[in-house]
Amino acid sequence: MPIDSLNADITTPTASIPFQVADAIGRILDITTELFPGEVVVGNSADPEYPDDRFVVFTVGASGELDEILDRECEWLRRVAAGTAGAHAFRLSVHPE
Repeated sequence: MPIDSLNADITTPTASIPFQVADAIGRILDITTELFPGEVVVGNSADPEYPDDRFVVFTVGASGELDEILDRECEWLRRVAAGTAGAHAFRLSVHPE
């Protein structure tokens, strides 16, 4: 999915203030590929119970021990939260291989 098409679809759910996600996606994609080498699929999603709560999902495969995968997932969360405005609008979906 082109990054430009994501810009129009995501707003901060708490304030309904639009924000540009292209820069954030680039930084998060770098973090994601560093922690989870391989293919990364980026897409839009929403909570079915709260359809206005839209977010960007980074879907990855992960190999290794479960504890190691969970550590990398926690590191992803820390780094995204620390360096990204609107971090609540981004999710990680990990599929152990």
